[in-house]
Amino acid sequence: MIQIPIALQLYTVRNTAETDLTETLSQITKFGYKNVELAGLYGLASSEIKILLEDFGLKAVSAHVGIEGLEGDNLGETIKTYQDLGVESIVVPFVSDEIRHVENGYVKLSERLNNAGELLSKYGFSLAYHNHNFEFGETVDGEPAIKTLIANTDPALVSFEFDTYWALFAGFDPVEFITKHGPRISLLHIKDMDAADRSFAPIGTGTLPLDEIITASVTAGVRYLIVEQDTTKGPELDAVKISYDNLKAKGYV
Repeated sequence: MIQIPIALQLYTVRNTAETDLTETLSQITKFGYKNVELAGLYGLASSEIKILLEDFGLKAVSAHVGIEGLEGDNLGETIKTYQDLGVESIVVPFVSDEIRHVENGYVKLSERLNNAGELLSKYGFSLAYHNHNFEFGETVDGEPAIKTLIANTDPALVSFEFDTYWALFAGFDPVEFITKHGPRISLLHIKDMDAADRSFAPIGTGTLPLDEIITASVTAGVRYLIVEQDTTKGPELDAVKISYDNLKAKGYV
């Protein structure tokens, strides 16, 4: 079986990490994770985070950075921080209503992403955009806004971190989306959906068509499958262990 490397979005364990980052990293390493996606640095310097990751044999493959951090005077600090950490991909995780809900908002956002992607590429980074449900629910000229972002961003400069849960939440088939837009998807967030209330659930415990998603992701050439759960009903570490164990049981790690 062809395997795509698995990573953990540390946002999933953010409360635990804020309390004790060292112990949190120790635990996820014991579970089996070898890669992480960053969502902030917990008030630490990049050099301190780098030492911690190295101590536990973890690689930061990507990092979530707001689009404002990729522009103007903020760009230099972003580049320095994530070069120090050896990050490959910078991901824009979310954009506000103020950015989207203006005239030609999604076209203007596409232009900003293209500009950021071009600048980041000069320093060895790739840029990806992470979706939520609103890119599928909001429309531009009668079509889901995600189509505007795909059509108006340069494939050489901007890829997508496709969030399977949010697409499913919005009523779209994640497998169909991956199959159709595979070349544009570099990273993929996998998280499950509780059958009872559509809340977030550990991988393998809900309605996400996991096997079909991973098969399509292999064909598409997705670089990393990233486990994420926005909120957990029980302890955060329990949720990410369940997700890893279920991926492992199916032979995906």
